[in-house]
Amino acid sequence: MSTFATRLDIRGTVVLNGTGYGYVRLSPQGEKWEIRRTFVQCSTRTNEARCVVYGQQIGEQYALDGTYSGSSGDTSDTVIYLEDGQPLFVEWSGGDAGATAVVTISGWRSVPDGGFRAVH
Repeated sequence: MSTFATRLDIRGTVVLNGTGYGYVRLSPQGEKWEIRRTFVQCSTRTNEARCVVYGQQIGEQYALDGTYSGSSGDTSDTVIYLEDGQPLFVEWSGGDAGATAVVTISGWRSVPDGGFRAVH
């Protein structure tokens, strides 16, 4: 079974709550993702947010990468592979209340010829 890869370029946003907290959940549907770059930042940066990228769910044991420059902006080159339906969470904490936090992921997406097998 062969696959065909195309560019992956997805953006997610969240408005940080009163404590400067928020997260974005991204997940491939019917395809696989090879994330080569993750960029994060916020619309305001009076308070510099910490930002952590998690696989599967939010929790210390699922952390894949992080930065203390989640508001002013930072880029991660950590390669992340996600299968169909696997979630990726990007979490900001300590940022400005009401700021819009943005994550942009880029890399490659692919779908096997014939699609994925049905799960019974």
